Amino acid sequence: MLMRSINRIKRYSTTSKRRNLHDGFAAVTSVLLISFGVLAMSLAALGAAAMYADSVSARESRIQNTLNQHACQDSQELIKEKDAFVSGNVDLPEFGCVISF
Repeated sequence: MLMRSINRIKRYSTTSKRRNLHDGFAAVTSVLLISFGVLAMSLAALGAAAMYADSVSARESRIQNTLNQHACQDSQELIKEKDAFVSGNVDLPEFGCVISF
């Protein structure tokens, strides 16, 4: 009778330890999966934000280049009308162009 009680106690304690170990494994695994999922989503959002910022910067650069081109052409016409005898090269660094007459 006493041996049966001891065997039951041993069996119960071993089973509860295994159950606790399995519960811990499931908890750690789920925390790691959630953490890696959040990290992956954060990196995806960061990549999308960087691509958007790059496209905005490229668009602004194209607009500025177009405006500089028109300003350079207008300056060329103005210089030609102001001084009909101008010759050589005129450098306009603020517009990034060189006008040759």
